[in-house]
Amino acid sequence: MSIHFHKLAIKDVRRETPDCISVAFELPDELKSLFQYQPGQNVTVKTLVNDKEVRRSYSICSGLHENELRIAIKEATGGVFSGWANRVLIKGHSLDVLPPTGRFIVNPNNQTRKKYLAIAAGSGITPIISIISSVLQQEPESSFTLLYGNRNRASIIFRDRLDALKNRFISRFALHHVLSREITDAEIYSGRITSLKCEEMSASLIEFQSMDEIFLCGPEAMVFEIRNWLLARKIPPNKIHYELFTIPLSTGKDEGGKELLKKNQPGKNQVSID
Repeated sequence: MSIHFHKLAIKDVRRETPDCISVAFELPDELKSLFQYQPGQNVTVKTLVNDKEVRRSYSICSGLHENELRIAIKEATGGVFSGWANRVLIKGHSLDVLPPTGRFIVNPNNQTRKKYLAIAAGSGITPIISIISSVLQQEPESSFTLLYGNRNRASIIFRDRLDALKNRFISRFALHHVLSREITDAEIYSGRITSLKCEEMSASLIEFQSMDEIFLCGPEAMVFEIRNWLLARKIPPNKIHYELFTIPLSTGKDEGGKELLKKNQPGKNQVSID
């Protein structure tokens, strides 16, 4: 079956951080089933920027229970689409959008009882927050731990939403922020998320070995370093799921979208963030 772009109107644009917006789309009744998604999936958007067609893939950040299709777009340095979107997009604008795809997913089930861990950096939180909120809402016996790296508090995407989840699911959601350019209350929360940082965390805060599912999302270097560290600790590969966020080159050609989706391999996913 062929897959086509559909023109969707924007119903809401929310400023998440100084360099990141989230965009929610209007879904006509006749398209709602086509755009049903699993937490962690992404959509490809298409538009004209300076009279050139540009396509990008962005992860869905809304939870299943929120009944909306929302993506987050963080402005990348020199980003053709992301810079344009952060400056121009408003309610009422339209974008061409492909139906959701991707294998970096969970299938929440109210009979499931698991311990989940997610490790993310920067805009890598986008698919993760969809996964976290959906699991906490639909799996009352499951718990979730998030280790999330950013430069400072002002750069934390979905900060208020994460705090709200922590307050609502206080016994089932553990949230650990690691900041690289801001003084923190405890040394363990300063720096970047590396294998050494995970080693520190494992001593007292996170029981990596007890996790049933582990999700990694962010820059390639971080993802592979943490994945290798987990494998070295004898955590089974089938428990480790990862997604890479990449910035395409500004070639003036199709810099994302379908081309990126073809590169997906079992156990991983790749999404452009420009």
